[in-house]
Amino acid sequence: MVGESRKTLHTVKGSPGKDLRTSLDLKVQKAAADAVRDLDKPTSLVAVKPSTGEILAVVNNKGGFNRALDGKYAPGSTFKTITAAGLLAEGLTPASRVTCPEEAVVGGLKIRNSDHEAFGSLSFLDSYAHSCNTTFAPLAAQKLGARKLYDLATDLGFNQPLRIGVPATPGSMPKATSDAELAAESFGQARITASPLVIANVARRWPTAPGGHPRWCPRWSRRPAPRSCRVRSSRACGR
Repeated sequence: MVGESRKTLHTVKGSPGKDLRTSLDLKVQKAAADAVRDLDKPTSLVAVKPSTGEILAVVNNKGGFNRALDGKYAPGSTFKTITAAGLLAEGLTPASRVTCPEEAVVGGLKIRNSDHEAFGSLSFLDSYAHSCNTTFAPLAAQKLGARKLYDLATDLGFNQPLRIGVPATPGSMPKATSDAELAAESFGQARITASPLVIANVARRWPTAPGGHPRWCPRWSRRPAPRSCRVRSSRACGR
């Protein structure tokens, strides 16, 4: 700008805004923010209504990056929920006897548990509670294989776009190309990435998985579920 001369180049007339309705619950959102605010490490939290998939809260405690919706992290043992669903569908029950040794080898990959723990013979339910990598990796190789685990993860929300009304990064679970990679995938490692939102929706959908292929119906605003949602599992849509 030279001197004090000023000129309006263009004027755009405004218009009244419209209300924006979301599924966010102010009480839940405040509770979530309080839960993570004072934590030292970067922390995100997503709360989802199990019966409908509606997002009730989304919070991040540090920085400007929305880790809750756009993070791409190895899900780790949270992915065992998917592997467990597949193993239950293949005939295991919570009471089935399995082993949790200190180490196991699958496809040449040596696997251990956290803190080198070992629990010997125990129920499948207890192996899940103890987060036994050395239980899940061999069973995934024996009973599931790369294709079944990939298909189940996709049914439970991975490898699918997230149409929630705002930008969100989908979870990614490539199909394993070796038994070693399959073993690592069984407990959420290898090339798998997910955000807290993706894992929250896995947790809410999991109970329907052994009985079929549920459909996730994320609805940022409260609208009737689309017809495609009702095809195979009405329970997954909260109907």
